[in-house]
Amino acid sequence: MSSRVQISTGLSVPAASAYGFPYTAVGTVNVGDVVYLSGASQISRSAANQAGTVPPLGIVTGVSGSNYSVAGQGMIASSLSGLTPNALYYLSNTAGAYTDTAPANVFLVGRALSATQMLVLTLSDGAQGPTGTTGPTGPTGPLGLTGPTGPTGPTGATGPTGNTGPGGPAGTSYFSIPIEFVGAPTANEVIGRFVISTNATLSAGPYTTAYCSAYPTGASGVTLTIQKGTYASGNLTYTNIGTVVYAQNSFQGTVTITSASLVAGNVVRVVAPATVDAAFGSPFLNIYGGLS
Repeated sequence: MSSRVQISTGLSVPAASAYGFPYTAVGTVNVGDVVYLSGASQISRSAANQAGTVPPLGIVTGVSGSNYSVAGQGMIASSLSGLTPNALYYLSNTAGAYTDTAPANVFLVGRALSATQMLVLTLSDGAQGPTGTTGPTGPTGPLGLTGPTGPTGPTGATGPTGNTGPGGPAGTSYFSIPIEFVGAPTANEVIGRFVISTNATLSAGPYTTAYCSAYPTGASGVTLTIQKGTYASGNLTYTNIGTVVYAQNSFQGTVTITSASLVAGNVVRVVAPATVDAAFGSPFLNIYGGLS
């Protein structure tokens, strides 16, 4: 049994509505293709060995007329085929394609949940496209990376004040903590841990997700505990700050954060319960938060 933790900080995570933005295609683009943001509200096929076409934005999930929808980071792309459940898929050197064999230039596309569904894990900032609707303030386009403040999109109607766009960097920046554990955890085993390098706030919002490869079959399910470790006088003391609950016969877990504030130097870890359902195994999750 082993665990693997990957941490990305300072990333700008788009709101879910950003991926619903109607994109138009440049060149041939089909449902199931991996694409990148090739222009304002435009997408094209992405290829790992073509520098101008990376990082990938996500997977095309639908087309209506000339409008294309894309499943991006944290979303599930459906109606695919030939996937191997629980396998990781990477951007291929073939434009628009993904592969379970990582090429020289590695860009993660997602993890297969079934033969036809994939959890997209691109972590691409290309989702700034939704701010393209402020085209009249195009000169501030480079600040598109402030897209994470997209949840304030309803104020987009104040577009005429777009000249205040330079203040966008003061918006909340987000970080992602993907955690994966391979195999069946034992009683009280640490699923994964990491050290916080800056003040931050955890979130159980739409981009905090949890899945497992083998669901619990017992009526009580499985509850993992999220803990915060604090150093004092040379000692590390842990307190509970949340849970990940996997219900009976469910591949998807529910994440709850009860104490979200973190400071630089805190240690965050996820721990298995004292009694683990024998059928449960290989949990993997993403915990998102905002940088203070």
